[in-house]
This record gives sequence, C-alpha cells and structure tokens, in this order.
Amino acid sequence: MCFLMSLILASIIAAIGYLVLVSSGQTEGLIRTGGMIFSVWLFVISVMPLIGGAYVTLSGKCPMGPF
Repeated sequence: MCFLMSLILASIIAAIGYLVLVSSGQTEGLIRTGGMIFSVWLFVISVMPLIGGAYVTLSGKCPMGPF
C-alpha cells in the first residue's frame, strides 16, 4: 500500500514537471532555461517517493498494512 501511495505522489509530481516543461517550451530567453531546469529537477524529485515507497514496502515498515 505504501508503494501505491508513493506511485500516486510520483505521478503527480511528474505531471507537474511535464506541464512546466511544455509551458516553458513556449517562452523565450531566461524563463525558458529556468523552466527547463525546474522541470528536470521535478522529474528527478519524482523518483524519490518511488525509492522511499519501495524501501518501506520491502522492509516491512509500512504503517498502512502488509498489502
């Protein structure tokens, strides 16, 4: 159950990163560069809940139950 919740969180963060990437692609200059960097940062951050959810699930420390 913990991995499922972390998967949902990671999907939301990745979707926000994709929206930032698309919207920054339509601009010019420094805003475009900043948007690209921010979207890549969001994609990297979206991996963190997956790693944490997998660790908690596989170690058996999930407070939601053994599902």
